[in-house]
Amino acid sequence: MSQLNFHPDCDASRQQSAKDAVAWWESGQSHLTISTSGSTGEPKNIDLNRQGIEASIAATERYAEGLFPLGRRGRTAICLDMHHVAGLFSLFRGLAWGWDIDVFPIKRQPDLQGKYDWISLIPQQAMALTQDQWQGLSVCLLGGGPLSTLERDHLTSQPCRIIQGYGMTETYTHIALKRLMDESYQCLPGVSVSADDSGCLIIDCPDRGIHNLLTTDLVDLQGCGRFQWLGRADDVILSAGKKIHPEVVENSLQKHWSHRGFLVALDHQQWGQAAVWLSEPLEDFDVQQWQKALAHLPSWQRPKAFVQCKLPLTASGKWDRRKGRSMAQELALL
Repeated sequence: MSQLNFHPDCDASRQQSAKDAVAWWESGQSHLTISTSGSTGEPKNIDLNRQGIEASIAATERYAEGLFPLGRRGRTAICLDMHHVAGLFSLFRGLAWGWDIDVFPIKRQPDLQGKYDWISLIPQQAMALTQDQWQGLSVCLLGGGPLSTLERDHLTSQPCRIIQGYGMTETYTHIALKRLMDESYQCLPGVSVSADDSGCLIIDCPDRGIHNLLTTDLVDLQGCGRFQWLGRADDVILSAGKKIHPEVVENSLQKHWSHRGFLVALDHQQWGQAAVWLSEPLEDFDVQQWQKALAHLPSWQRPKAFVQCKLPLTASGKWDRRKGRSMAQELALL
C-alpha cells in the first residue's frame, strides 16, 4: 500500500487536495469531475470515469516497463496542481503502482531531496532543478507544451530519462509520448490518430471511451501511430495573407535569442493581424542581438512589435496566449 508524505511547507489546502484524491481512489466511485487548465479556451469541467483513468494508467505502465521494474516499491513526487489532470494522475499512478508518494508545494523550484523513480513536471520547474536534484531522478515526464531550443539543449544534458507527453484532460492525460530530442510523438497502446481536412488531430482510444475526438492541434501524421505536433490551429496568425505559426517562429528565434518569450496576434488595420513578441523583462535590451535574431526569419514572419512583461502561464505551465494578447493590446504600439 502506498504511503503518502507531505513536505513541511505544504499548506492545509494542498494536503486536503491530496487526501481528497486518495479518498476518491479508494472509494471505488465511478466518476470524477475535473477542471481543464484553460490553455485552449475558458476552463471547463470534464467528467472522467474510472475505466478511462485505469486504462490511461495501464497504458503508461506498459510504456514504463522498459524503464524500471514496476514490481518493486518505488517512489514518486507530486509537484503539480492536483485540481488538474497532470497532477491528479501523477498521484493516481503512484497509488495504482503501490509507490510511496511525496507531496510538495506548487512552486517553480520544487524542494526535491533524495531519489525518485518517476516525476511529472512542467518545463519551468525542470529548468529550475539543481544538478544534485537531477542526479536523484530516474524518469521525468514533461508536460506544459513545447520546449524552446535553449530549454531542450539544457535538459538533454541531465542524467535522467526525460520524456514529453501529448494529451489533455479529455484524453485522461497523455495519449502519446516522445523522447526529448525526438520530433515525433508515438501513440501509446490502444490509441489511434488521424487528421481532418485542415490538418487537426483526431484521437480514438476506445479503452478510455474516446471516439473521434477532434482537437485544435495541427499535426503531421507519419504512420505507425507517430505524429509531429505543429501548433494550434486557433493560434495561427493571418497577416497580410500569410499564415504565421507561432511555434515555428518561436523555435526559430530561440536558436538565436537567449531570452524566454512567445508570439501573439493583434488586430491590425493594414495587415489584418500583426505578430507581436512578448518577452520576459530584460535588464539590458540588446537591440542588435534582437535584430540579428530576426534576420534568420523571412520578413513576413518577423514580429512587428516587441513587448516586455511578466509572461503569463496557464495552470498547466503553458503559455497563456489569450492573456498575452490582452497584455500586448495594452502595451504594444502598432
